[in-house]
Amino acid sequence: MYFLPAMPLRARVWWIADGIPPTNPADGEVIISLSPLSPTLAFRPGLPSSQQATHIIRALRSLAWADNYEPGEPGTLFPCTVIEYPIDTQDFYCTVWAHVCGEGFSNAHVRAYVLRVPTERVVGAPLFQGRI
Repeated sequence: MYFLPAMPLRARVWWIADGIPPTNPADGEVIISLSPLSPTLAFRPGLPSSQQATHIIRALRSLAWADNYEPGEPGTLFPCTVIEYPIDTQDFYCTVWAHVCGEGFSNAHVRAYVLRVPTERVVGAPLFQGRI
């Protein structure tokens, strides 16, 4: 039997955002868990960076999640659901692919493959040093 993982993190959500940082006001907050992908899943040669997920987010079941996974348009990421965690840090996670797991069961939840995207690119400095 599959048990839902603890979802102890509070994150800001934009159900449909057109870019990073999102220009529209956040739609609210969601409770999530956040896990990095294993290197064998995260680094897949031949895929554009817009489809290279870095993390998995799990959240309570919701049909509001939006991805833009379109094999015929591999460079397209937006519009999609964007998560900011921790809140007010400008650390964004863009949804590459989302789906409901366990539909019809009491443990149904959303599993979203997301791409961590920096808002500031500093030449010569690590983009995510000190960040999750």
